[in-house]
Amino acid sequence: MSARFPPLTPVIRVAAALTLASMAGTAGFLLGRYPLLTRFLPVHFGRMDMPDRWRAKSFPLVLMPFWVQIALTLALGAIAVILLWRAAPRAGQPDGVPSWSREEDAGRMIAVAEAVALLLLVWVAFQAFAAVEVVDLWQRGWGGLGRAYATGLLTGVALSAAIGVYTMVRIGRPPARGWDEGPHWRLRHLYFNPADPALFVPDRRGIGWTLNFGRPAAVVLIAFVILFGVGAPWFIIRSLVR
Repeated sequence: MSARFPPLTPVIRVAAALTLASMAGTAGFLLGRYPLLTRFLPVHFGRMDMPDRWRAKSFPLVLMPFWVQIALTLALGAIAVILLWRAAPRAGQPDGVPSWSREEDAGRMIAVAEAVALLLLVWVAFQAFAAVEVVDLWQRGWGGLGRAYATGLLTGVALSAAIGVYTMVRIGRPPARGWDEGPHWRLRHLYFNPADPALFVPDRRGIGWTLNFGRPAAVVLIAFVILFGVGAPWFIIRSLVR
């Protein structure tokens, strides 16, 4: 790895490999099934789960789960890269800032990067499962996605919650801050201190962690989550089925 990044952990390596394999499998499956689908595909279902809106078959429409996978990968992958970049060793510690251990802060960022990689794997794998269910629905032409899809969605939510809890346990409770924090808090809960090199800092109540929005990396993280993690999948689905 470059000196700008710490070595990738086994968790990140395995999660990244499985994510790429899942995306390749999704694209291959959808392209393989494309010739077997009818000329017009149902994209909306009304009463009794009967279709009431169709669209002409096209590669952009059929590959919709794969496009969502790409959007998720861009968003969460970028977040993991930023966290790893911030976790890389850097020379010097600015004067006049809290004496947080750089190693502890880097360890927290690596732990969160592992969690992000696992979350990406969970939801990319769910989109692979969704691709199978959607193709089955298109071939049936009625009936909705059914219980299997709902079970897969609930499983993804449960796994995401488990990853979040495990990561919080790894990070642990924050230590006492030990310095005047009042001037650096905006809207009571947003920490903004460009002089503080830490990306993750204890929240104001001291029971968890929050981002230091004075660091550009924090702003980039939030922007990627909103633009690619939330906005891009919604835009893709909306554009293809309307």
